[in-house]
Amino acid sequence: MKLAIIVAMTPQGLIGRGGALPWHDPADLAHFKRTTTGHAVIMGRKTFESIGKPLPNRRNLVLTRDAAWATRIRQQFHAPSTLPHDNERAGIVDATLETADSLDAAVEVCHRRGEKTAFVIGGAQTYAAALPRADELIVTWMHRPDAVGDTFFPEWNKTDWIATPVANDAGLDLVRYARRGG
Repeated sequence: MKLAIIVAMTPQGLIGRGGALPWHDPADLAHFKRTTTGHAVIMGRKTFESIGKPLPNRRNLVLTRDAAWATRIRQQFHAPSTLPHDNERAGIVDATLETADSLDAAVEVCHRRGEKTAFVIGGAQTYAAALPRADELIVTWMHRPDAVGDTFFPEWNKTDWIATPVANDAGLDLVRYARRGG
């Protein structure tokens, strides 16, 4: 299974502000959706809370060490519905939600399910845990000198990666980084 990190960041590594993205870029959001749909997505609890629900058409894994929160969120989104359209109205069509207490546990769930690719989608702590074992980084470089925030992507050595620009018609600065020797 391939473990991929997908992130939008400034050249200074800025990725967040107050628990949200420091920008709104519809083209990047469309790229994220296109890339991750149909796959597993692994995220930290704060990232899940900022989204507010499982991402549709993806198998969502949320990392948390808070067992009570994990139980509550699984019940909230897995409660049996008497009306099939209840889940549809809640925006969780074709989505699953599981929790894991570590990245290792989440990766093991993905292996057991036979996932081909699992995408790590944030936040900073989850990226830091995934970076040493990621096979690929998919980065949207956000050239926004006025962007301000409080959350940054962890330090990483670009020489450990082979960069390949990704052609796109949305004007995004997309680069795929494959781990050298991987």
